[in-house]
Amino acid sequence: MKRSFTAVMLFTLLLILSRAQGQQWQFILLGDDRSDKKPQAMDSAAVNTAELSAIAKDVASLKPDFILFTGDLAFGYTDNTAWFRAGLEQWYAAMKPIFDVGIPVYPVRGNHDAACPDSARVWKQFLADHRIDVPMNGPAGEKGLTFYFDHVNARIIGLDDYQGKSFPGSPDQAGPLFPHVVSNEWLKNLPATQPGTHIFAFSHEMPFRVGRHDDSLNSNPVARDLMMKTLFSMGGRVFLSGHDHDYDLVSAVDPNDKTGNTAMLQMVAGTAGAPFYSEIKRIGNSWPLTPHGHWTKTYGYILVQVEGKKATLIFYGRDTLVSPPETKYTEKQRVSYDLTSMPPVFTFTPDRKGNVDIDGN
Repeated sequence: MKRSFTAVMLFTLLLILSRAQGQQWQFILLGDDRSDKKPQAMDSAAVNTAELSAIAKDVASLKPDFILFTGDLAFGYTDNTAWFRAGLEQWYAAMKPIFDVGIPVYPVRGNHDAACPDSARVWKQFLADHRIDVPMNGPAGEKGLTFYFDHVNARIIGLDDYQGKSFPGSPDQAGPLFPHVVSNEWLKNLPATQPGTHIFAFSHEMPFRVGRHDDSLNSNPVARDLMMKTLFSMGGRVFLSGHDHDYDLVSAVDPNDKTGNTAMLQMVAGTAGAPFYSEIKRIGNSWPLTPHGHWTKTYGYILVQVEGKKATLIFYGRDTLVSPPETKYTEKQRVSYDLTSMPPVFTFTPDRKGNVDIDGN
């Protein structure tokens, strides 16, 4: 009788684990909604509230488990901390359709959110005042800025690219001072995950330059390479970011891995309302980069769907290049992979598409 009971309990446990592995769930990634430049009046626009509000309504209707926000919530190159805080409040108001239905939001700082003196304190106070519960488990000096949490069969890792610091409120001063690195030691010492756990890392800046910004994690390639190798060894297959105000998708292969196994996706979607960028310039240092899609002058967001060991990432965009401009966010591109495939196999639908020449010719 005891053996029979034990067998039943074991079967039940295996069934529960099996269902958890096969469970379908989804989350959203978006970022970069700041305005074009700093106005003078305290109540003037630091956020493209019209576009961000429209995206928020669309996203809320999808009922995702949570939302990741890749930074540049508001225009932040100012010495006036009160003006920066007012900009963050504009962001919160535009995101109201999401907060009203209780969808958790996890933001990381962008360069605009770090550029104001004392910005880290203002940022943390803003999150606390609105009960935006970012985990306080980051490295020393980055509590509430760098963090991780586990959800179903995934680990989400939010990374601050600026070592938790605040900078002078001028792009001429702050830009050169930004560190453009994350704490690889903290990453390596995170608690172990169960086999088959998806790793989704995101930050404001991208690991590889693909567009306008030469200030990115690509600015420090040695530290970048260590981070990418750590994430891949944990089970990471994609890095999510903003910073460039467009959508871009590349695959990258580590040239130092002679097996060819270390391959990662980089998906950039700084498309939540910030002024558009059009430049394409791909620099992977020694990592070969293969472009798979690029949309410019297109607002939108990324939908990530997880089903067991499979992940699918879909860019939904509203193209303003076409005439007349699109009024709805529609699927532009998707990429999927199975976490257990080695070397990784990425399926792009469509492959090498966009509304401009993705090779930059």
